Amino acid sequence: MKSFIPDGFKLPQVSSMPRINPKVFEAIKNPVISVAESNYASAFYKILAENIIDFEKELDADHEVGARLVNFGVAMTIHVDNISYYNPSLICFHGRGENGPVQLIQHVTQINFLLLVLPREDKNRERIGFKLAAELKKDSN
Repeated sequence: MKSFIPDGFKLPQVSSMPRINPKVFEAIKNPVISVAESNYASAFYKILAENIIDFEKELDADHEVGARLVNFGVAMTIHVDNISYYNPSLICFHGRGENGPVQLIQHVTQINFLLLVLPREDKNRERIGFKLAAELKKDSN
């Protein structure tokens, strides 16, 4: 039987082949993971926070950000104190309603609320935009 390998041909030794730096593989992001992460609650949180910060910039010292939430045909207005998230899919709104503290935990696909201007109840209370801006800055570092 005839060999297809020419006489005198030697395969290169593994040690003489160039090595790929493993950090190259770390830098290449899996596209499936990238798409999944773009739908995480943390991505929605960032968008919500930026919108609330921009909305609040237009308010005077006597007003604060509020939200009207509509769920099951019932509308509720709250003074928004903070928002948070739990990856992969939950956003939490913390605030005050007419009967005291409220917290709404919602799946990112269900978020639907209207930002409102409400009279500021407590001028000593830190407004939400300041808190969110600090959180976004901390997360980017």
